[in-house]
Amino acid sequence: MQISKLLYGLFALAIVQIAQPGHAVSKDAYTELVEAIASDENAMQAFEAEMARAAEEWGKQADFAEIENECPGFLEGFILAMRPSLRKGQLDDYGWYRAQLDTLVRAELTEAEAREGAAFFNSPLGRKLMGRVWEHNSYENSVAEAIADPEGDTSREAFEADRRATRDRLNNAFTPEEHAATKDALSGGFGRKLVLLQPRINSLMFEMYNRSYPPEIQAELDAVTDAFVESHFAACAAG
Repeated sequence: MQISKLLYGLFALAIVQIAQPGHAVSKDAYTELVEAIASDENAMQAFEAEMARAAEEWGKQADFAEIENECPGFLEGFILAMRPSLRKGQLDDYGWYRAQLDTLVRAELTEAEAREGAAFFNSPLGRKLMGRVWEHNSYENSVAEAIADPEGDTSREAFEADRRATRDRLNNAFTPEEHAATKDALSGGFGRKLVLLQPRINSLMFEMYNRSYPPEIQAELDAVTDAFVESHFAACAAG
């Protein structure tokens, strides 16, 4: 079992936790597995990484560079204005993804396999490995292409390029002892199933990346960006 391939499968599961305030859930083995792998912190980590990469890519755009030169502070303010609406969009996307993934896991894992996975990811080794997964995840190709695309879409080629980059980073991020310990801990039914499910999980992720925001979130995003642009240029013109 290739540790990098296995761990990327773990990343695919790690971005699905969405906060649902006030909604009590009776936890079974499958719910415990998802919650052991994913957390609100994981979702926020993904958002912050995506925003940081987007800021880098926007900064490379000639139009943004020209505006920044004429009216300093534009890019930073533009991103800050969009953050709340983009976060809402991310939560909506991940809510969809979590529902799809829940269906997949329940169909493909036995209750014993789900319990095995939850036990591992609640262990010190499992928590340590998930931290490494987040640290070494790649967004470069997908974010760059989404910014360049009028519809904000990402091609499967860019998506897969990021998956390969993530696998390479993860494979180099673990010591031989950590590779051996993880391989041993995930040598049972859960680990084998997770590797087999990876292509299907990746397909769900790709579909999630290219979902459109709900109309109300898109309208809010358009309104806040228009308001920021108008106010920033007005302040710039006023000197």
